[in-house]
Amino acid sequence: MSEATPHRAGPRGRRRWPKAFAALLLFFVALEVVLQIGALLMAGTTAQANTSNNGDSPAVLCIGDSFTFGIGTTSPHRSYPSRLETELRERGLDVRVTNAGKPGQNSREALLRLRRQLTDRTKVICALLGTNDSWSRPAALTAAELAEPMDVADAGTFEWKWRTGRLLAVLFRFSFGSWNAEPESTAASSAGQDLGAADTTAATAAGFALLIEHGLEFGWIRGQLPAAVTRPRDPATQDSAREFWALLTAERDEEAVALAERVLAQRGESAEWLARVVRAQARLGRPTAAALAKLAALANGSQADAAIDWYIWALGQARREAEALAAARARVQTEPNSLTAWLVITRVTFDADDRPAFRRAVARTLPLLGTTAAERSAWFVRDLVSVTPDFTAPQVARLLVAAYLLHPDELNTHMTVARAVRRGKVSRSDFEAALLDARIPTALRDRLNGILARLDSLGAPTANWQRVLQDHLVAIEALAREAGAELVLIGYPRHLQDVEAAQRAAAEQLGVRHISVYPAFDEALRTRQRHELFIPDGHCNDAGYAIVARVVAGAVAEALSR
Repeated sequence: MSEATPHRAGPRGRRRWPKAFAALLLFFVALEVVLQIGALLMAGTTAQANTSNNGDSPAVLCIGDSFTFGIGTTSPHRSYPSRLETELRERGLDVRVTNAGKPGQNSREALLRLRRQLTDRTKVICALLGTNDSWSRPAALTAAELAEPMDVADAGTFEWKWRTGRLLAVLFRFSFGSWNAEPESTAASSAGQDLGAADTTAATAAGFALLIEHGLEFGWIRGQLPAAVTRPRDPATQDSAREFWALLTAERDEEAVALAERVLAQRGESAEWLARVVRAQARLGRPTAAALAKLAALANGSQADAAIDWYIWALGQARREAEALAAARARVQTEPNSLTAWLVITRVTFDADDRPAFRRAVARTLPLLGTTAAERSAWFVRDLVSVTPDFTAPQVARLLVAAYLLHPDELNTHMTVARAVRRGKVSRSDFEAALLDARIPTALRDRLNGILARLDSLGAPTANWQRVLQDHLVAIEALAREAGAELVLIGYPRHLQDVEAAQRAAAEQLGVRHISVYPAFDEALRTRQRHELFIPDGHCNDAGYAIVARVVAGAVAEALSR
């Protein structure tokens, strides 16, 4: 009997496998059905949220990619098309705005969808297109193809696809940065926020190791990293400081000023809080001279050591660049390791396009930042690559890999790498050599290889994709004119030189408006931190899309009045 028991258990165990397999298969089938129903409901919700109900009003149609769709917002109603409708209504215009943006969409796909999206009420078409063309390199759409029935799904309509696979990909490879998941064509632009703590720490360490090696090679760093001198902070008011920044992030500037003034009343003449008053007043467009005068007196008096860096910082926040630059340069003569002063010098020289001064300032700023501000260091490195013509190809590759390791922002990395490749600064083989560094975590190496895989087509002449984009924009204008609508071309929140060149060329050819958006963001970033306007992957947040809407509203209102 004791020998027969295992003999009988074997078949029973084997019989369990078909049942387990059937149960697993049934689970995935049920999951797929649930996901398809959810997608159908989401399509209806998105379509309803993206279109106003005022059917007799003139219509504005916003076409574009994820920046039009609203990746990064907390709800569909905070996308730039929705905010644009609010802006237009505040100007007294009874108008409805339709959001026809679709993440990952390039100009070819937008053109294919356009005829079906136009109605007899459409008076203005806002087109924000181009960044996906720069990497997807769509084929030019012929007149015959444009005349054929269109088989692409519109934004806000149900599109059949295998969604269980997409869910597994999201769970194991990608991360969410907004109210709606990105489709597979743009999922790689997430900033890598799903990395484990060990990978994140290892990536930061590897990124700074590459920077230090580069700094040693160029003499920026000699031996040990210098100890930065930073703005002193009062430990007793740190809770109030956190509340202050939270209010600014929430755009509650009046409350931020009131809070800073209350703390000043309690603490006396505090350089730290006087500087914060300047920051909040500048945000509100109020005079900052009185607070700056008090700060200057503190910086020249007995509290000089504690106040001077706050004074330099406040001058920068008040947009008094010339004074800030002069004060910062004077400061580093007496305190060479003042991080605040070097940050001001770096920003002002970059904004003024003083490239030699910017490169010198970055060389001093990066070692002082150390490992405390990885994201800011990554931005400096990308800017450094863009303005330095004499780096060798291996150096460019190492620097861009270092920037990605410090801040795994795939959207900006893709664009920076693509620009460097197109300009002949670096090749794919240079990146592959840089990625052999054993310090790079496997997860980050795989992602960087994925970026390189999407750049295989970059050996084609630069003008090709720009020419196609320009031709597609011309064709979009022809369809708009046929429908009795006016086209407005819109630039991106960041200065994408190659994309805007194609947009401007099309605008000049057609005699239509081109709206540059990035200058408004450059201006806003003089008094606001980048995270107040953007999410980590480079898309706007609610506040950023509000700026886009404000900039675009004037041109659209003008077009509607004609």
